This record gives sequence, C-alpha cells and structure tokens, in this order.
Amino acid sequence: MVKVQVPPEDPEVGFCPAGGSVNRPMLWWTLKQLKARSPAAREQAVRKLAEQPLPEIIVPIRPLLADPEAAVRKAVVTALGRVDVEEATVLIVPLLRDPAPEVRIAAA
Repeated sequence: MVKVQVPPEDPEVGFCPAGGSVNRPMLWWTLKQLKARSPAAREQAVRKLAEQPLPEIIVPIRPLLADPEAAVRKAVVTALGRVDVEEATVLIVPLLRDPAPEVRIAAA
C-alpha cells in the first residue's frame, strides 16, 4: 500500500499517526467502521485505532463510550487507557459505573 505524508492538522484525515505517515485508505476505512451497524466491526475499528495510542484517537472514539454494546464500550475504555493524557482518564471515570461488569473492570 502507498503511504503518504500529511500534516497532523489535515482535516480529511482527522489525525496523523506517529511520524506523520498514514495509510489514508486504511484510516478512512477504520474511521468509517466506527459507525458500522455491526458491533464487532465497531469494536475492531476501536482496537485498530488503539494500536497507535495517540491523543488524536480520542475524538473519533469518544461517541462510542455510549455504545449499546458492552464489548464496544470495553474496547473504547481499553483504548483510552493506553492514551497518556488526562482527557482520556477523565472520560473513563464515568464507566466505573457502567451496567456491564466487563466495562467496569476495564475502567478500573
């Protein structure tokens, strides 16, 4: 696949993985999958974004903190836990009271 250099502020991409190198079609597909009907697809997309735990992943995965599927919420909590910024931690705290035990455990 072709890799292109894009500036971190490129609005089409939304964020730029470490080093400024991004596989634009793969990133586009992953971001699109965050809105998929399939919970498994949403969960996998979150896991893919979490492979590079940068603060920039917070914006696209944040809405999934309220996903109806516990597995997706757990993946988001796990991804946010890998991002070393206070904003991510603040987002995780409310999930300590999630109805699903696996989400609460991931948030702890």
